[in-house]
Amino acid sequence: MKKIILLSILILTISAIYSQKIETDKIDEFTNSHIKETSWEKIEIGYFRFRKINDTFYFNFKYSNLNVFSVSEGDKLILKLKDGSILDLMNSQYEISSIGAGAIGFLVSGAMGVNIYYPITKSQLKILEEINVEKYRLYTSLGYTDTEMKTKNSEKLKKSAELILN
Repeated sequence: MKKIILLSILILTISAIYSQKIETDKIDEFTNSHIKETSWEKIEIGYFRFRKINDTFYFNFKYSNLNVFSVSEGDKLILKLKDGSILDLMNSQYEISSIGAGAIGFLVSGAMGVNIYYPITKSQLKILEEINVEKYRLYTSLGYTDTEMKTKNSEKLKKSAELILN
């Protein structure tokens, strides 16, 4: 019985350490903008977080590749949801890859990467909070990449959407 209790405490402690959270919630002293950001989370081919500046929301995505590439203004990140519906997010500005731009910490810091901000509406966030993402398609100058999303990563997306909306 003691072993079960100790194991339960250990699991709860580890999950608390690695749980998603709001990392930034501040008023910028120069612009007076309210900035709120979730923690970075790993998904299949990159990292994501949500960002809110005043009333504008962003899906912030970091992606790495071995080649030099770019993401043009208007290039899409398409999310296919479990119910068959599609959410289109459009890149708001041109980004060219640079070494380490797609990294969080040391992992893939030597690869070419981008840090992309896709504007996302509050209604799109509410959909992501409710419905799992099944698959996503990322467009770059190299073409597009289709990626199946694991259920655990879709749950991360839902949790992050919930955090940024509250």
